Amino acid sequence: MKKKMIIGVMVAITALLFWAPWTGDGDVLSRKILEKESVQKELSTLTAKHSCSEGNLTNCCDGLSTRWAPFGKTIKYCEYGSWYAPFWE
Repeated sequence: MKKKMIIGVMVAITALLFWAPWTGDGDVLSRKILEKESVQKELSTLTAKHSCSEGNLTNCCDGLSTRWAPFGKTIKYCEYGSWYAPFWE
């Protein structure tokens, strides 16, 4: 009985970490990931290339979106760039 309870608790903890509901809509995680120098450099290159200004309407991108991913969130810049934000950051 004790072994089953320990296994049940371990499964529940793993499921909770996999879901990571405390990450919310991802705004805090997005800011933390986007503060990294390597991500800022890549994002500025993508923004310059795919911004919706100066008549570039064929390959333009409006901005970032955040989606759920196992153990965190994925931050995407349209289909051009993607970064993973784990829940522990």
